Amino acid sequence: LEGARSQSLRYSWVQEDQPGNFALLVLNCNEAGKSVEIDGSVSWVSDPKPSPFTEEASGLKILSDLEKMATDCDIDTNFFSDIDQGGPGEEDHFITTVTDYLHTAAERCNDDQIEQINQAFDEFETCADGFDLQQFVEDFPSGMVGTLIECTVTTDWDQITDWNDPTELMSLELSDKCLDFEFGQNAVGHGLREFSLYPDKTMACFQEFSPKVPQCTLETYPIPIIGGLLKQATCLLGDAKDLLTDVLEIEMGVWNKCLPEAPQDGSPYPCDQEDCIYEGTLLMRGGSMALPVSDAMERVVSSTPTLKPALDKYKKYLEECTDVW
Repeated sequence: LEGARSQSLRYSWVQEDQPGNFALLVLNCNEAGKSVEIDGSVSWVSDPKPSPFTEEASGLKILSDLEKMATDCDIDTNFFSDIDQGGPGEEDHFITTVTDYLHTAAERCNDDQIEQINQAFDEFETCADGFDLQQFVEDFPSGMVGTLIECTVTTDWDQITDWNDPTELMSLELSDKCLDFEFGQNAVGHGLREFSLYPDKTMACFQEFSPKVPQCTLETYPIPIIGGLLKQATCLLGDAKDLLTDVLEIEMGVWNKCLPEAPQDGSPYPCDQEDCIYEGTLLMRGGSMALPVSDAMERVVSSTPTLKPALDKYKKYLEECTDVW
């Protein structure tokens, strides 16, 4: 229609039985407020609804989950707000707190502590089916830089004929080498796949791992591992089950509204995500990754059977709208 525009985005997801593979999906995102006919159906004609994640009841649940995680992991949530208030002595308190943290971080692990943290890493790897957390921590920064370089040099940039056309830029197909570099058979790729497919299991492993981490710095190259920081980060990940549950329950409610039933008349399955974006989805907004069906999703459905139709729709969506890479 006149005045309407569309954009194509890449969409991909991890397939469990082929851990090095991803699916690619081309989808259309149309300008809000336009009435656009796609495959015989008319898209929404107003701006997207407010996110269901920010509604009062949902927002309070998520905020409560975050506050519980911070409390369980000994994180001072008032640290920065106290500074903003500018009360007497608050600046000194800030400096003292930061200095104390740096002093703790400067303490190198002794032989007993090195043995303790190495054993904790080994137990985590066993618990998480080969997820080498120590190597993940060491490789992640360089892995991200390497991915950027690999994607830049191996992608076919001749696909772009007009660098001012956002549609072409957003539809750029990354090379197989690019995706394999980040998600292939390496410590970073394995960790990302495990956490995508088995967040419940991996969070339980983080929960067991965090208390075993000593408050010292392990001298490793190229990145020293700061025990206090690792302890809090893994504590948060291990304590995120309630948060993930609430997010998935809200998201599945959106899926139930926005994902279509499979056509019974032989017509093509509608693969665009406009309806889901309109309904305020958090996890289906385009981009380079789509979540696979995880153990957490199955758990949420088993405890709340009314959400099973939503997960069935999502499975159908992945089946019909993605191609294995």
